Amino acid sequence: MNELMDDLGHHLRRTNGAMKQIKQMTRMTKTQPDAEPLPLRLSPPEDCLKEENEFLSLPSPIWVLVTPELAKTWLDLNVRNRKIRPHHVSSLVREYWSGGWRVTSDFLAFDTNNNLANGQHRLNTIVVTGQPMVLGVVFGLDPDVFAVLDTGITRSAADTLYVNGIEQPGMMAVSARWVYRYLTDGVSSTFKITNHDIKGLVDVNPDLLRSVQFVKDRADGSVRQDAVLSALHFLFANASREDADLFIGGILQGGETMVGADPRSAARKRLIQNRIAGRRRGSHIRPPQVMAEIIKCWNAYMRNGTIKSLRWLTGEPFPVISGLRVGSIALHQIDAVRE
Repeated sequence: MNELMDDLGHHLRRTNGAMKQIKQMTRMTKTQPDAEPLPLRLSPPEDCLKEENEFLSLPSPIWVLVTPELAKTWLDLNVRNRKIRPHHVSSLVREYWSGGWRVTSDFLAFDTNNNLANGQHRLNTIVVTGQPMVLGVVFGLDPDVFAVLDTGITRSAADTLYVNGIEQPGMMAVSARWVYRYLTDGVSSTFKITNHDIKGLVDVNPDLLRSVQFVKDRADGSVRQDAVLSALHFLFANASREDADLFIGGILQGGETMVGADPRSAARKRLIQNRIAGRRRGSHIRPPQVMAEIIKCWNAYMRNGTIKSLRWLTGEPFPVISGLRVGSIALHQIDAVRE
Protein backbone atom coordinates (compact mmCIF):
# COMPACT_ATOMS: atom_id res chain seq x y z
CA MET A 1 0.00 0.00 0.00
CA ASN A 2 2.78 2.42 0.93
CA GLU A 3 4.62 1.71 -2.33
CA LEU A 4 1.48 2.37 -4.34
CA MET A 5 0.85 5.55 -2.40
CA ASP A 6 4.41 6.65 -3.11
CA ASP A 7 3.80 5.95 -6.79
CA LEU A 8 0.59 7.94 -6.65
CA GLY A 9 2.39 10.81 -4.96
CA HIS A 10 5.04 10.76 -7.68
CA HIS A 11 2.32 11.67 -10.21
CA LEU A 12 0.80 14.47 -8.17
CA ARG A 13 1.32 17.85 -9.78
CA ARG A 14 2.09 21.08 -8.04
CA THR A 15 -1.19 22.97 -8.12
CA ASN A 16 -0.66 26.04 -5.92
CA GLY A 17 -2.36 28.79 -7.84
CA ALA A 18 -2.93 26.53 -10.84
CA MET A 19 -6.70 26.48 -10.57
CA LYS A 20 -7.18 30.25 -10.91
CA GLN A 21 -10.00 31.17 -13.19
CA ILE A 22 -8.58 31.48 -16.68
CA LYS A 23 -10.31 34.30 -18.43
CA GLN A 24 -10.96 34.39 -22.09
CA MET A 25 -9.89 30.80 -22.75
CA THR A 26 -11.96 30.85 -25.87
CA ARG A 27 -13.25 33.65 -28.03
CA MET A 28 -16.68 33.41 -29.60
CA THR A 29 -16.49 34.57 -33.20
CA LYS A 30 -19.71 35.57 -34.90
CA THR A 31 -19.83 35.35 -38.64
CA GLN A 32 -22.39 36.45 -41.16
CA PRO A 33 -24.36 33.66 -42.88
CA ASP A 34 -22.50 34.29 -46.14
CA ALA A 35 -19.07 34.72 -44.53
CA GLU A 36 -16.17 32.50 -45.53
CA PRO A 37 -15.82 29.53 -43.14
CA LEU A 38 -13.02 29.76 -40.61
CA PRO A 39 -10.04 27.52 -41.42
CA LEU A 40 -9.96 24.24 -39.50
CA ARG A 41 -7.17 24.39 -36.94
CA LEU A 42 -6.15 21.24 -35.10
CA SER A 43 -3.13 22.64 -33.27
CA PRO A 44 -3.27 25.50 -30.74
CA PRO A 45 -1.91 28.96 -31.59
CA GLU A 46 1.76 29.49 -30.78
CA ASP A 47 0.99 31.98 -28.03
CA CYS A 48 -0.79 29.19 -26.16
CA LEU A 49 2.42 27.15 -26.03
CA LYS A 50 4.77 29.63 -24.43
CA GLU A 51 6.48 28.44 -21.27
CA GLU A 52 5.13 31.31 -19.21
CA ASN A 53 1.56 30.54 -20.22
CA GLU A 54 -0.41 29.60 -17.12
CA PHE A 55 -2.03 26.65 -18.92
CA LEU A 56 1.23 24.78 -18.34
CA SER A 57 0.79 24.93 -14.57
CA LEU A 58 -2.42 22.89 -14.74
CA PRO A 59 -2.34 19.19 -13.79
CA SER A 60 -1.53 16.99 -16.77
CA PRO A 61 -3.38 13.72 -17.44
CA ILE A 62 -1.53 10.47 -18.02
CA TRP A 63 -2.59 7.15 -19.49
CA VAL A 64 -2.46 4.16 -17.16
CA LEU A 65 -3.13 0.45 -17.57
CA VAL A 66 -5.27 0.05 -14.46
CA THR A 67 -5.15 -3.49 -13.11
CA PRO A 68 -7.76 -4.91 -10.71
CA GLU A 69 -5.20 -4.64 -7.91
CA LEU A 70 -4.50 -0.97 -8.64
CA ALA A 71 -8.22 -0.31 -8.95
CA LYS A 72 -8.80 -1.74 -5.47
CA THR A 73 -6.03 0.46 -4.08
CA TRP A 74 -7.43 3.59 -5.68
CA LEU A 75 -10.92 2.72 -4.43
CA ASP A 76 -9.48 2.85 -0.91
CA LEU A 77 -8.99 6.56 -1.62
CA ASN A 78 -12.68 6.93 -2.46
CA VAL A 79 -13.59 8.64 0.81
CA ARG A 80 -15.32 11.79 -0.46
CA ASN A 81 -17.60 10.82 -3.32
CA ARG A 82 -21.22 10.11 -4.15
CA LYS A 83 -22.76 6.74 -3.34
CA ILE A 84 -21.98 3.83 -5.64
CA ARG A 85 -24.83 2.95 -8.02
CA PRO A 86 -24.63 -0.88 -8.27
CA HIS A 87 -26.95 -0.90 -11.31
CA HIS A 88 -24.53 1.42 -13.13
CA VAL A 89 -21.59 -0.87 -12.36
CA SER A 90 -23.66 -3.80 -13.66
CA SER A 91 -24.39 -1.93 -16.91
CA LEU A 92 -20.69 -1.09 -17.36
CA VAL A 93 -19.74 -4.73 -16.78
CA ARG A 94 -22.31 -5.84 -19.35
CA GLU A 95 -21.10 -3.17 -21.76
CA TYR A 96 -17.51 -4.37 -21.37
CA TRP A 97 -18.33 -8.02 -22.07
CA SER A 98 -20.54 -7.10 -25.06
CA GLY A 99 -17.69 -5.18 -26.68
CA GLY A 100 -18.96 -1.70 -25.95
CA TRP A 101 -16.11 -0.49 -23.73
CA ARG A 102 -14.15 2.39 -25.23
CA VAL A 103 -11.20 4.54 -24.16
CA THR A 104 -12.59 8.06 -23.73
CA SER A 105 -11.47 11.51 -22.61
CA ASP A 106 -13.42 11.18 -19.35
CA PHE A 107 -10.47 10.87 -16.97
CA LEU A 108 -10.25 9.37 -13.52
CA ALA A 109 -9.48 12.26 -11.19
CA PHE A 110 -7.74 12.71 -7.84
CA ASP A 111 -7.67 15.98 -5.93
CA THR A 112 -4.76 17.52 -4.05
CA ASN A 113 -5.83 15.61 -0.91
CA ASN A 114 -5.45 12.30 -2.82
CA ASN A 115 -9.21 11.74 -2.79
CA LEU A 116 -10.77 9.98 -5.78
CA ALA A 117 -13.09 12.58 -7.32
CA ASN A 118 -14.15 10.83 -10.54
CA GLY A 119 -14.18 7.26 -11.86
CA GLN A 120 -15.36 5.08 -8.97
CA HIS A 121 -17.83 3.14 -11.14
CA ARG A 122 -15.19 2.36 -13.77
CA LEU A 123 -12.74 1.21 -11.10
CA ASN A 124 -15.43 -1.07 -9.66
CA THR A 125 -16.02 -2.40 -13.18
CA ILE A 126 -12.34 -3.35 -13.44
CA VAL A 127 -12.56 -5.14 -10.07
CA VAL A 128 -15.73 -7.04 -11.01
CA THR A 129 -14.52 -8.10 -14.48
CA GLY A 130 -11.00 -8.83 -13.28
CA GLN A 131 -9.71 -7.24 -16.49
CA PRO A 132 -7.08 -4.46 -16.75
CA MET A 133 -8.22 -1.41 -18.70
CA VAL A 134 -6.49 1.67 -20.09
CA LEU A 135 -7.79 4.83 -18.45
CA GLY A 136 -6.74 8.45 -18.50
CA VAL A 137 -5.90 9.71 -15.02
CA VAL A 138 -5.34 13.23 -13.75
CA PHE A 139 -3.87 14.03 -10.33
CA GLY A 140 -3.86 17.18 -8.26
CA LEU A 141 -7.22 18.79 -9.02
CA ASP A 142 -8.83 21.34 -6.73
CA PRO A 143 -10.86 19.59 -3.99
CA ASP A 144 -13.91 21.63 -5.01
CA VAL A 145 -13.90 20.13 -8.52
CA PHE A 146 -16.52 17.54 -7.51
CA ALA A 147 -19.25 20.19 -7.69
CA VAL A 148 -18.81 20.57 -11.46
CA LEU A 149 -18.05 16.99 -12.51
CA ASP A 150 -20.68 15.16 -14.61
CA THR A 151 -23.03 18.16 -14.62
CA GLY A 152 -23.15 18.66 -18.39
CA ILE A 153 -25.78 17.45 -20.83
CA THR A 154 -25.81 13.66 -21.01
CA ARG A 155 -25.61 12.13 -24.47
CA SER A 156 -28.86 10.27 -25.00
CA ALA A 157 -29.51 7.13 -27.00
CA ALA A 158 -31.26 9.33 -29.56
CA ASP A 159 -28.07 11.42 -29.86
CA THR A 160 -26.07 8.24 -30.45
CA LEU A 161 -28.42 7.08 -33.21
CA TYR A 162 -28.52 10.55 -34.76
CA VAL A 163 -24.74 10.87 -35.14
CA ASN A 164 -24.71 7.40 -36.69
CA GLY A 165 -27.19 8.44 -39.37
CA ILE A 166 -30.20 6.45 -38.12
CA GLU A 167 -33.58 7.73 -39.35
CA GLN A 168 -36.20 8.73 -36.77
CA PRO A 169 -33.55 8.65 -33.98
CA GLY A 170 -35.86 9.79 -31.17
CA MET A 171 -38.65 7.28 -31.75
CA MET A 172 -36.15 4.57 -32.69
CA ALA A 173 -34.30 5.02 -29.40
CA VAL A 174 -37.42 4.79 -27.24
CA SER A 175 -38.87 1.88 -29.23
CA ALA A 176 -35.58 -0.01 -29.10
CA ARG A 177 -35.49 0.51 -25.33
CA TRP A 178 -38.87 -1.21 -24.92
CA VAL A 179 -37.82 -4.05 -27.22
CA TYR A 180 -34.65 -4.48 -25.17
CA ARG A 181 -36.60 -4.43 -21.91
CA TYR A 182 -38.99 -7.12 -23.12
CA LEU A 183 -36.21 -9.37 -24.41
CA THR A 184 -34.23 -9.08 -21.16
CA ASP A 185 -37.20 -9.48 -18.77
CA GLY A 186 -36.69 -5.94 -17.59
CA VAL A 187 -39.97 -4.27 -18.60
CA SER A 188 -41.00 -3.44 -15.05
CA SER A 189 -37.54 -3.05 -13.52
CA THR A 190 -34.98 -0.28 -13.14
CA PHE A 191 -32.55 -2.28 -15.27
CA LYS A 192 -30.23 0.25 -16.91
CA ILE A 193 -29.97 0.12 -20.70
CA THR A 194 -26.96 1.92 -22.16
CA ASN A 195 -26.59 3.83 -25.41
CA HIS A 196 -24.37 0.98 -26.60
CA ASP A 197 -27.23 -1.46 -25.94
CA ILE A 198 -29.66 0.65 -27.96
CA LYS A 199 -27.29 1.13 -30.89
CA GLY A 200 -26.38 -2.55 -30.86
CA LEU A 201 -30.02 -3.62 -31.08
CA VAL A 202 -30.79 -1.10 -33.85
CA ASP A 203 -27.71 -2.13 -35.86
CA VAL A 204 -28.72 -5.80 -36.03
CA ASN A 205 -32.47 -5.24 -36.36
CA PRO A 206 -33.09 -2.90 -39.32
CA ASP A 207 -36.76 -3.96 -39.42
CA LEU A 208 -37.36 -1.87 -36.29
CA LEU A 209 -37.35 1.21 -38.52
CA ARG A 210 -40.16 -0.33 -40.58
CA SER A 211 -42.22 -0.75 -37.41
CA VAL A 212 -41.57 2.83 -36.31
CA GLN A 213 -42.58 4.10 -39.75
CA PHE A 214 -45.64 1.83 -39.81
CA VAL A 215 -46.96 3.35 -36.58
CA LYS A 216 -46.03 6.91 -37.57
CA ASP A 217 -47.89 6.63 -40.90
CA ARG A 218 -51.10 5.41 -39.22
CA ALA A 219 -51.17 7.28 -35.92
CA ASP A 220 -53.92 9.91 -35.89
CA GLY A 221 -53.61 11.10 -32.30
CA SER A 222 -56.58 9.12 -31.02
CA VAL A 223 -54.23 6.77 -29.17
CA ARG A 224 -50.84 7.49 -27.69
CA GLN A 225 -47.88 5.30 -26.72
CA ASP A 226 -46.42 5.33 -30.27
CA ALA A 227 -43.05 4.05 -29.05
CA VAL A 228 -44.61 1.10 -27.20
CA LEU A 229 -46.77 0.28 -30.22
CA SER A 230 -43.72 0.46 -32.51
CA ALA A 231 -41.80 -1.89 -30.23
CA LEU A 232 -44.72 -4.32 -30.05
CA HIS A 233 -45.25 -4.21 -33.82
CA PHE A 234 -41.61 -5.18 -34.26
CA LEU A 235 -41.89 -8.02 -31.73
CA PHE A 236 -45.20 -9.26 -33.15
CA ALA A 237 -43.81 -9.08 -36.71
CA ASN A 238 -41.10 -11.53 -35.70
CA ALA A 239 -43.95 -13.95 -35.00
CA SER A 240 -46.11 -12.98 -38.01
CA ARG A 241 -45.64 -9.80 -40.04
CA GLU A 242 -49.07 -9.98 -41.66
CA ASP A 243 -50.84 -10.41 -38.33
CA ALA A 244 -48.72 -7.68 -36.76
CA ASP A 245 -49.79 -5.22 -39.47
CA LEU A 246 -53.48 -6.13 -39.06
CA PHE A 247 -53.36 -6.07 -35.27
CA ILE A 248 -51.43 -2.83 -34.69
CA GLY A 249 -53.10 -1.18 -37.69
CA GLY A 250 -56.50 -1.98 -36.18
CA ILE A 251 -55.51 -0.48 -32.83
CA LEU A 252 -54.31 2.72 -34.50
CA GLN A 253 -57.13 3.25 -36.98
CA GLY A 254 -60.11 1.23 -35.75
CA GLY A 255 -62.52 -0.19 -38.31
CA GLU A 256 -66.01 -1.50 -38.83
CA THR A 257 -64.81 -5.11 -38.60
CA MET A 258 -63.63 -4.53 -35.03
CA VAL A 259 -66.81 -5.16 -33.10
CA GLY A 260 -67.82 -6.74 -29.84
CA ALA A 261 -65.00 -8.28 -27.88
CA ASP A 262 -62.43 -8.10 -30.71
CA PRO A 263 -59.03 -7.94 -28.94
CA ARG A 264 -57.96 -5.03 -31.15
CA SER A 265 -61.05 -3.08 -30.16
CA ALA A 266 -60.35 -3.73 -26.48
CA ALA A 267 -56.75 -2.52 -26.87
CA ARG A 268 -57.80 0.59 -28.81
CA LYS A 269 -60.48 1.45 -26.26
CA ARG A 270 -57.98 1.06 -23.43
CA LEU A 271 -55.44 3.39 -25.09
CA ILE A 272 -58.08 6.02 -25.83
CA GLN A 273 -59.23 5.91 -22.20
CA ASN A 274 -55.63 6.26 -21.10
CA ARG A 275 -55.11 9.31 -23.34
CA ILE A 276 -58.22 10.99 -21.99
CA ALA A 277 -57.28 10.20 -18.40
CA GLY A 278 -53.99 12.01 -18.88
CA ARG A 279 -51.90 11.76 -15.74
CA ARG A 280 -54.63 11.91 -13.12
CA ARG A 281 -53.67 9.89 -10.08
CA GLY A 282 -55.07 6.38 -10.18
CA SER A 283 -56.45 6.56 -13.72
CA HIS A 284 -53.44 6.82 -16.03
CA ILE A 285 -51.60 3.55 -16.67
CA ARG A 286 -47.87 3.45 -17.25
CA PRO A 287 -46.12 2.03 -20.36
CA PRO A 288 -45.23 -1.37 -18.80
CA GLN A 289 -48.91 -1.99 -18.05
CA VAL A 290 -49.91 -0.76 -21.52
CA MET A 291 -47.40 -3.16 -23.02
CA ALA A 292 -48.63 -6.10 -20.93
CA GLU A 293 -52.30 -5.49 -21.74
CA ILE A 294 -51.69 -5.14 -25.48
CA ILE A 295 -49.68 -8.39 -25.45
CA LYS A 296 -52.69 -10.06 -23.78
CA CYS A 297 -54.85 -8.74 -26.60
CA TRP A 298 -52.36 -10.03 -29.19
CA ASN A 299 -52.35 -13.49 -27.64
CA ALA A 300 -56.15 -13.59 -27.73
CA TYR A 301 -56.14 -12.33 -31.33
CA MET A 302 -53.69 -15.03 -32.41
CA ARG A 303 -55.92 -17.79 -31.00
CA ASN A 304 -59.07 -16.18 -32.49
CA GLY A 305 -60.30 -15.44 -29.00
CA THR A 306 -62.00 -12.44 -27.42
CA ILE A 307 -61.27 -10.01 -24.58
CA LYS A 308 -64.11 -9.19 -22.20
CA SER A 309 -62.09 -7.73 -19.32
CA LEU A 310 -58.65 -6.27 -20.02
CA ARG A 311 -56.28 -5.79 -17.11
CA TRP A 312 -52.83 -6.75 -15.88
CA LEU A 313 -52.43 -6.86 -12.13
CA THR A 314 -49.33 -5.79 -10.21
CA GLY A 315 -47.33 -8.89 -9.35
CA GLU A 316 -48.82 -10.87 -12.20
CA PRO A 317 -46.17 -12.48 -14.45
CA PHE A 318 -45.46 -10.41 -17.53
CA PRO A 319 -47.23 -12.00 -20.51
CA VAL A 320 -45.23 -13.86 -23.15
CA ILE A 321 -45.83 -12.95 -26.79
CA SER A 322 -47.57 -15.76 -28.63
CA GLY A 323 -45.58 -17.03 -31.62
CA LEU A 324 -42.34 -15.20 -30.80
CA ARG A 325 -39.47 -17.67 -30.73
CA VAL A 326 -37.06 -17.14 -27.85
CA GLY A 327 -33.66 -16.07 -29.17
CA SER A 328 -34.98 -15.08 -32.61
CA ILE A 329 -34.04 -11.42 -32.08
CA ALA A 330 -30.40 -10.47 -31.52
CA LEU A 331 -29.49 -7.73 -29.06
CA HIS A 332 -25.98 -7.05 -30.35
CA GLN A 333 -23.77 -7.96 -33.28
CA ILE A 334 -22.11 -10.64 -31.14
CA ASP A 335 -25.52 -12.28 -30.64
CA ALA A 336 -26.27 -12.10 -34.38
CA VAL A 337 -22.97 -13.84 -35.17
CA ARG A 338 -23.67 -16.48 -32.52
CA GLU A 339 -27.05 -17.18 -34.12
